[in-house]
Amino acid sequence: MANLNAILRWTIEHGHKEDAPAGMPSYAAEMSEERKEWLKKAIEEMSNYEDVIDIVSKRLQGFEEDGTTPLQMSDAELVAAQEQTLEEMLCVIDNIDFARDFGQVGGADALLSLLSSPHAGLRWRTAEVVATVVQNNPACQTMMLEKNVLDTLMSMVESDQDTTVRTKAFLGISSQIRGHLPSLEIFLKNGGVSIIMQALEGDNNDNNDNNAVGTVKPISSMNLVRKALFLIPGIVFMRPTFVNVGKASGLLDRCIEYCVWGTNKEQEQEQEQEQEQKEDQGGPIRESALKAVVALAKGTGGMSVDAKRTLVGRSIALSRLEDEEKSYYEDEITLLKQAVQVQ
Repeated sequence: MANLNAILRWTIEHGHKEDAPAGMPSYAAEMSEERKEWLKKAIEEMSNYEDVIDIVSKRLQGFEEDGTTPLQMSDAELVAAQEQTLEEMLCVIDNIDFARDFGQVGGADALLSLLSSPHAGLRWRTAEVVATVVQNNPACQTMMLEKNVLDTLMSMVESDQDTTVRTKAFLGISSQIRGHLPSLEIFLKNGGVSIIMQALEGDNNDNNDNNAVGTVKPISSMNLVRKALFLIPGIVFMRPTFVNVGKASGLLDRCIEYCVWGTNKEQEQEQEQEQEQKEDQGGPIRESALKAVVALAKGTGGMSVDAKRTLVGRSIALSRLEDEEKSYYEDEITLLKQAVQVQ
């Protein structure tokens, strides 16, 4: 489809002379063999374009190219083939034209049916493809919203037992609502704040003491937490009054707790090598949390005295580091300064 404009331009330039206004100079010239070959290839690619989309759609449904004959595979082979198709789609689906046309020829329905697959590998790969389809693509965001994909993804974050699925589903939510006000409205109306709060709990299957803020959680769980924190400033940008909801719901306080994640005394007493590994994991989480706090703490009320004391304490601790070690926390120190100065 990237060749479409070039073909259109060539067609205009080589239009019939009688169609041109009188006195209009002609830019037409004899085509070289190289240009002829290029034009032929471009048109062939355009001809195959919808064929590719159609074939992908049928493969996702488990059919041969005729759309009716089931693929002659075992269940395990079919799942593997569908997973491979989803991974291949990620290489091309970020093309806006492909993403839009994929939905228009029925590919979206085939894709979305896999969100309810009993196989976690299909569910999370499908959610990731959906996230890529709608990212910065208003036409696809509108299409997916009409197909209730937002409600489906929210249900997945709430109830799916697989952490990777929940993380990819939340990624899909973020891509769907970012820059698309109708989707944001539905998200907030249908319990979006609760979804974010639940995501900030990390892995909801882990109910032991290690699931508390400040303790070590699985990396997959923290990926979900970071995506939730990353989304908050985007919501505030689109809907400034969300800061009031964030404060009233306890979301701001929850974000502040993550501003010191991985820095509690119990961890500091553990082996140095293990602590360094946790510190590396905690840095991005704390920075994302601080950005969320800076966004939510604006406006009436600000943050509580205890919350500000927590951030000031962390800032003082970092200020005592040697210059070489302090450079590792440069971004975090800058964000801490912004956070404590928010009124």
